[in-house]
Amino acid sequence: MPFRLVHGKAILESGVTIAMGVAAVFLIVRMWKEPSGATAASKPVPHDLEDISGRALSTTIRNAATAGSDLAPVALIEFSDFECPFCARHATGTYEQIQSEFVSSGRVQYVFRNYPMERIHRSALAAARASACALQQNRFMEMRSQLFANQRSLASIDMNKIAADIGLDVSGFTSCLTDYGSKAVEAEKREASRLGVSSTPTFFIGRRLADGTIRLITRVPGAMDYTYFKRGLDAALAEKSPSRSE
Repeated sequence: MPFRLVHGKAILESGVTIAMGVAAVFLIVRMWKEPSGATAASKPVPHDLEDISGRALSTTIRNAATAGSDLAPVALIEFSDFECPFCARHATGTYEQIQSEFVSSGRVQYVFRNYPMERIHRSALAAARASACALQQNRFMEMRSQLFANQRSLASIDMNKIAADIGLDVSGFTSCLTDYGSKAVEAEKREASRLGVSSTPTFFIGRRLADGTIRLITRVPGAMDYTYFKRGLDAALAEKSPSRSE
């Protein structure tokens, strides 16, 4: 009887050891096949253009940073975060294509709006305020380029030095940061929330109305390829809803 008890215990322990070994091998294989959480999260989720023309949404672009003609019939509005890697990728790639084909021709006005995601990007709010104050001195694009170029060091960057480097009145820039800059960014954040923005970058394509407001007709969810923007902008210029890609 003791032998049987000891023998049964040995079998049980062996079984547990084997089961643990199998589980470990399975876990290693799974980790090898699947990307880590950080890597998986860094890949954009494929989406398509969203027709929002039936929602009766409109927005004003008064006091926003813009590129292109104020008379352009179509506006492309970007809600962005200077610490967002996808925003930087769009700014240095896709934006240039949009600017070349649509903005420079006067057909589309590009609009930049701040939406700093402070919970995950600790330096985004300060960068957004800096861009708003640069806009006040007509140097937004220069500040935008510098902030995205130094994205990985925003926490330690000297904003006053950047301001001086791009030709801003540093004294006026400094006083603006806690006054106008702060209020401007908060207003843009409220507008982003009203329009349902929850991540960056988020884009809206709209038609300009007679009073200057923008009637939103398409939402572009994320830093998508240029072909998606081209399809949405072409559709807006032709006054029709973009069809889903085949």
